[in-house]
Amino acid sequence: MFSYKNEYFSCKIDFQKGFIVSLTKKERELLAGEKLPLFEIALRDADGEQTRVNAFQAAYCTVESDDTEVRVVYGGLDGLTVTVYLTLDKNLSSLHWRIDIDNPTSRLIEWIDYPQVCVKNCLRYNGGDGQILWPYNEGVLVDDMALREASMLRYREPEYPSLGLFGMYPNMVQSQFLAFLFGNGGLYVGAHDPAFGVKNIDFRLCGDGIKLQLRTYACCPAGEPYVMNCEVVYRLFDGDWHDGAEIYRKWFEKNKSADFIPIEKNKNLPDWYGESPVIITYPVRGLHDMDEMNPNKLFPYMQAMPIVEQLSKTMDCKIMALLMHWEGSAPWAPPYVWPPFGGETVFKEFLEALHRTGNLLGVYCSGIGWTQQSNLIVDYNKEAEFEKNNLKDIMCSAPDGQLPLSNICTGQRSGYDFCPACEATVDILTNEILNLVDAGIDYVQVLDQNHGGNSYFCYSKNHGHPPAPGEWQVKASKRLLGMLKPDDSKILFGCESAAAEPFIPQLMLSDNRFELNYHMGTPVPLYSYIYHQYVNNFMGNQVGLNFISTPDNLFYRLGYSFAAGDLLTLVITDTGEIMQYWGSREFSILPDKEKTLEFIKNLNLWRVGAGKKYLHTGKMVKPFKVLCDGNKSFELENRNPLVVQRLLTSRFEASDKSTGQVIINYDEQDVSFSADIPEGLSVMVYQSPDGQDKYIYTGENIIIKGRTAVLLVSSERGGGQ
Repeated sequence: MFSYKNEYFSCKIDFQKGFIVSLTKKERELLAGEKLPLFEIALRDADGEQTRVNAFQAAYCTVESDDTEVRVVYGGLDGLTVTVYLTLDKNLSSLHWRIDIDNPTSRLIEWIDYPQVCVKNCLRYNGGDGQILWPYNEGVLVDDMALREASMLRYREPEYPSLGLFGMYPNMVQSQFLAFLFGNGGLYVGAHDPAFGVKNIDFRLCGDGIKLQLRTYACCPAGEPYVMNCEVVYRLFDGDWHDGAEIYRKWFEKNKSADFIPIEKNKNLPDWYGESPVIITYPVRGLHDMDEMNPNKLFPYMQAMPIVEQLSKTMDCKIMALLMHWEGSAPWAPPYVWPPFGGETVFKEFLEALHRTGNLLGVYCSGIGWTQQSNLIVDYNKEAEFEKNNLKDIMCSAPDGQLPLSNICTGQRSGYDFCPACEATVDILTNEILNLVDAGIDYVQVLDQNHGGNSYFCYSKNHGHPPAPGEWQVKASKRLLGMLKPDDSKILFGCESAAAEPFIPQLMLSDNRFELNYHMGTPVPLYSYIYHQYVNNFMGNQVGLNFISTPDNLFYRLGYSFAAGDLLTLVITDTGEIMQYWGSREFSILPDKEKTLEFIKNLNLWRVGAGKKYLHTGKMVKPFKVLCDGNKSFELENRNPLVVQRLLTSRFEASDKSTGQVIINYDEQDVSFSADIPEGLSVMVYQSPDGQDKYIYTGENIIIKGRTAVLLVSSERGGGQ
């Protein structure tokens, strides 16, 4: 039995029996009664059949240790010999795990789940003090496993055909860690892998506890040994979710690739990136995704110009018109989009009019998928081209070599998923997207449906990659993205959900999907905390929102996005009214247009004024505690009301080391608050974004007017502000 104990934490591991016995923080036991095998390994044979082996099945085990490392060999595992390594960092209260596998068999190693642990299900909804922090869709705190398992975001075993909803990195899971929070601290579980390899990072019910799952997709060919070239780190920490995220950020900052350039120094960005345009998104055909695709009142495209110009004038900002259902092929029918619906002439007339008035044009595309048949435009059918060009040869395959239909956007289309490792895939997609670059469009959400930017699983034996998911996907996707525009072009690309870590330098403006997290928990700006100084995103079209329609819930969501450092987004009807979110078919309760535009104007002036060096280019840091009376609640469709603080807040550090904390009042009523400022800091209260109305904070309550924001700028006493 391996054991270690100090005044802060202890651990016990029975390597002979093959499981972690105990893990405590300050005498509090974290593990559930369900004991999982220390590791589990999945193998695939030549026919695609999967088998799994685990530590409990080992015929023998030998343990060696010295002052720095424990080395354990497990043998008799269906032909495998497995060596696990554990290093204890006593100073950081952390355990560092690695695994090597000798595999002389005829099966490839598909994935390794190591180490495996099941923590107690003491989440808050059940009366405990626990939460799960998960870097899914920009970040979420989950405190009710029953809610999560009943939602569309429930745990699913990753497979092919794939779903964007799987807990995969680098996809909807954007960073390589998760954390179990409890009391005033937590357990951090992270993969410190500078190669950004594919992983399943998720959590699920397991016996009487919750399994924290971190699977590495090894994609190791048959007969070849697997050597883990990174570590899985368990670390105990004090604090809240920011402190857990800080562990990963410190590792990321030391190991990030050279193409991560802070926004302040990034000369490849267009000027408008720092001018805080508001995104206005709408379709030109139909009123929602599954509608009849007839032209609406915003087609021809120039019909939207009066609305764009009025919105720009009212909110005193640039507008990016972000079009849906604009494709000349069929809506959400990749890969072909060009020429635009109605032809190039009317489209370019609109683009030129936008640019003349200082505004911008963006378009949604729909990922690296192949549409065989559109379900929205029945005349759109590509079976003949598919057969003539043998395109089945470049589509993602299932483990058995079959070509099943894709699971992506099945309401809108029927088709398959391209494999990005194939040259023909690169040629088709590059040729199509270069049309958009040449047209002068400012932004393309090029990878809608490829959440986070990566491809879907592929098990083909004929594409030049190993026949299983793995690191090759990341390399192929990055190569594809690098081919989509000339080096001198400043067009920006993005994806659905924020770009996962390895794709950030190539996807610099993405459609955030934090609203989906309300189905299972409460969103937190985890993504911004780690990456904001390198990338800005936008609020997104809010599709799939489960708020029950009320006139004011949009104000809360706008305030949340602003606090996260994102550009703001409105979805409009074809008459220019504001919708609650894209896909809504409820038009009887619409947000108050005048008040919404005034609120956005109030917020947006901070992004181009006194708050710019924080909200646009700053590094998010843990905020000072904001104290105010009362809460506010919003009704949700699938759960108890969402209860939130009356004020939203976030804090950013600028390159001059000063910090700016925004406090947002998203309600109509004025709110009085105070801030818990550490000793040694000088704080200036900015009450106007032009920096004229400001005073030194002395601890008294601050009144923040309805639907406005204030900024607290702090520095070391004696420092400049």
